[in-house]
Amino acid sequence: MKKLIAITLSIFAFALTGGILSSLHPGANVLSYRNDGTRIIVTVPSGGGGFLPSTNTWIQGLGCPVVIDFGSVGILSDGIHIVGGTNHCLFNGATWTYLAAPPNVVNFAGGAVLSNVWYVSYRIGSGAATNFISWTGGGSTWTVKPSPGNIYHSAWTTYRGKIWRMGSINALGDGTGTNCASYDGTTWTTEAKLPAVVYNSSAGVYNDKIYIVGNYGDGFEGATNVYIYNGSSWSEGAGLPIKSSWGLTVTNNQGQLLHVVSQEQGSYRTNTLSFDGTNWTQIVGLNVARNKLDQQGCNWGGTVYAISGGVTNMEYILPSN
Repeated sequence: MKKLIAITLSIFAFALTGGILSSLHPGANVLSYRNDGTRIIVTVPSGGGGFLPSTNTWIQGLGCPVVIDFGSVGILSDGIHIVGGTNHCLFNGATWTYLAAPPNVVNFAGGAVLSNVWYVSYRIGSGAATNFISWTGGGSTWTVKPSPGNIYHSAWTTYRGKIWRMGSINALGDGTGTNCASYDGTTWTTEAKLPAVVYNSSAGVYNDKIYIVGNYGDGFEGATNVYIYNGSSWSEGAGLPIKSSWGLTVTNNQGQLLHVVSQEQGSYRTNTLSFDGTNWTQIVGLNVARNKLDQQGCNWGGTVYAISGGVTNMEYILPSN
């Protein structure tokens, strides 16, 4: 039985007469749900009404105010940030807010967070050049950083105190498709090369290893490849049961790696896969099909979020408590 330690209703607060617990009932709506380490924080609509459904079930949350594709998401001290196109939005657990726009149109983005600083790399226009920018939690402006090179369509994650960027579209035939590099906030360091060209993939950390999940495939419909980095070298792991390209990869707090399937040139998908260290298994899918989700998701306080991706909907999976 779940133990509710505390409930925060944020701006949707309502009178506590009659008890909050009695107002949390099946079939109603919950806007967000997360665990900040000491409390379970549930945000419900004004007037109450909400429920605590089972884990590994996608729940509809408060939608993003704008459709974002090929964007990036970062968790900072003030909440979940998402950037794509000319839009930069913040979700604080209760509401969405527009923040300062990026210096250029953000497309084919990749990014990760290190020490409350969100680093984002993206393609400029239709050429091969890329821009590299950063945003600090609680800040108000973007900072332009030296570009790591003409690299885009890469997989990004944070691993062992550094940001890691893996693969590239390799359209220039320059070998960048197998490149891997880490960034400590100041300097890029070349790391072990990937076993194959990787792009249109996403990455997550599971059991102290980097997992790159999915790939471009023939005709960009996706691939089943999974590549694993153990801290010194890469290897290929158990493949997905379904092809994916531009999917979302994130770890939950139940000892599982989750992957939300996407296909750049295929139909919008709802498929969600769970990896237990040995096998990939399909679990309950998204309520709303989406595409080009890529890095537009995160684990915030134990809750896994999937944001936009051809639609404005935000959905999340509750943590186990």
